[in-house]
Amino acid sequence: MKLLNVGQRDFVTKYGIWKPMEVIDVPDEDAEDLLAYGIEVKIVEYVETVERVSEPTQDTVETIQKTGKKQKKR
Repeated sequence: MKLLNVGQRDFVTKYGIWKPMEVIDVPDEDAEDLLAYGIEVKIVEYVETVERVSEPTQDTVETIQKTGKKQKKR
């Protein structure tokens, strides 16, 4: 997540000194702590990871109907 320091003071973080109007890139876990500064910190870019599940193929559907349980193809 990229955060912008819109305040007028420097912040000392484990990533170094964060000056006003400077953008830093931090992991989501650490961003929550920095967002606690309220109106002095804004989110510039937020990347959300989405898990993609593949659609079942016709072979998979036929296997489920014939045997009653799902079997993996190798």
